[in-house]
Amino acid sequence: MPPKAANYLTPEHDAIILRAVTASVLASRRTIYTTPGLEAVANNGGSRINQRVQQMLKKMCAAYGLAGVVEEEVAAASGKKEGAGRQSNGKGTGKGKKRKIKDEVKDELEDEAGY
Repeated sequence: MPPKAANYLTPEHDAIILRAVTASVLASRRTIYTTPGLEAVANNGGSRINQRVQQMLKKMCAAYGLAGVVEEEVAAASGKKEGAGRQSNGKGTGKGKKRKIKDEVKDELEDEAGY
């Protein structure tokens, strides 16, 4: 039989609850964007609403002394590791393509010059 649980919440429980609330809110952002009354600010893919939601969550977490929870949950929700930076979507940034074209032109010029 498991040990009897304490009848009170500890700061560790608070941290777990805050992390769960943060993850739930971040997972429900699409629902928040479609809330009646937010139509006027829901343009740009909900970017302004997303920023405000994250700001509110950060304030809530900071009130309990748990700074950084929002950033960790945003990274977890997007599947990125901390400090990973902007990821390629597989289409490339265009830099590789420009480099390839330059190399091909250079090769063609060298062939014409007889190198």
